[in-house]
Amino acid sequence: MVNYWIFIAKDHKYDRNVVSAITIIKNRVENKFWMLNKNTRGIKKLKPGDKAVFYATSIEGRGFCGWGELATEPHPLTPDQMFYAFGKPSIFFELAVDFKVAEFWPKLKPIEEFASTLSFLKGKPNYIRCFRGSIKAITQEDFEYIISA
Repeated sequence: MVNYWIFIAKDHKYDRNVVSAITIIKNRVENKFWMLNKNTRGIKKLKPGDKAVFYATSIEGRGFCGWGELATEPHPLTPDQMFYAFGKPSIFFELAVDFKVAEFWPKLKPIEEFASTLSFLKGKPNYIRCFRGSIKAITQEDFEYIISA
């Protein structure tokens, strides 16, 4: 059985600069892996074949900007993957999942377009709070709606 997820990235603080979540996601898609903290809620349920949409909460906007299919279960970061662990919070991450397929969309799909449609957001006046943490389980229907919108 395939699980469906939202992988959430926020802006990173690096030295005295801010690296946008969109830049972080683009980098992770190009390198086909996603970094995770070992204490991430739901991490033990991630498995090959699962699918995830990428959500950015950034100074550049909030919304969906890609998707991927997992190729691995969570594993310790490899030395090559550690190279991309810069800024907070990534410097605290120890694990990664690799992607079989990963796609970055050229245009952000703003969350406002989905607030009244996605099952986990319906009826929530402050739906931005639903994107706390780093991963969130969703239904197949919500996943398919996001990627087809």
